[in-house]
Amino acid sequence: MKGILFTEFMSFVEAELGDEALDEIIETCAGKLSTDGAYTSVGTYPCEELQALLAAAAHRSGASQQALLESFGQNLASTFVKAYPDYFNRCSNLFDFVAQIDSYIHLEVLKLYPDAELPRFDVVARDDDRIALSYESPRGLHHLAVGLFHGSAAHYREPVQVSFEPAAGDGSSGRFELVRSSPTKLGSARAKTAPSRTPE
Repeated sequence: MKGILFTEFMSFVEAELGDEALDEIIETCAGKLSTDGAYTSVGTYPCEELQALLAAAAHRSGASQQALLESFGQNLASTFVKAYPDYFNRCSNLFDFVAQIDSYIHLEVLKLYPDAELPRFDVVARDDDRIALSYESPRGLHHLAVGLFHGSAAHYREPVQVSFEPAAGDGSSGRFELVRSSPTKLGSARAKTAPSRTPE
């Protein structure tokens, strides 16, 4: 897992809980972290370390791991808007942005981080007020994706309801559905279906 997720998670925890709490969380995870909590954005680290930090942060804050991960995802979306504005500016609405995750954004990410292992999002259905995507990721961090979707929706000022139906018990695959909270006035369009790609 790329270090940018670790560095941003540390910043998120520090902003939410304070630097003293962050130090306590790192101490709690002593022996589980390969770097003693000193991560770099360009490094690569085991996903288990982020999960250990997440569990410790959830225990320290009293929030569930799922809620904390979704909140982190929303925060991360805001960071990405500032760091990579071109990814967002090339689309005028949320659904167009979501539809290009695999076809454009992930290709650009791989140019920066060739060894990155990215989740897969394939559009399987779409109309004016709803978009559905299949999801595949060995890490099963679908709650992070929920937060990223909500954060991106906030950027486009298009609030949505996000649901996830797992296809595997560990959440490593499934189907996301984003539905606009305020339906458009464009009338009922026929759903457009896109074929899913064969999983790697």
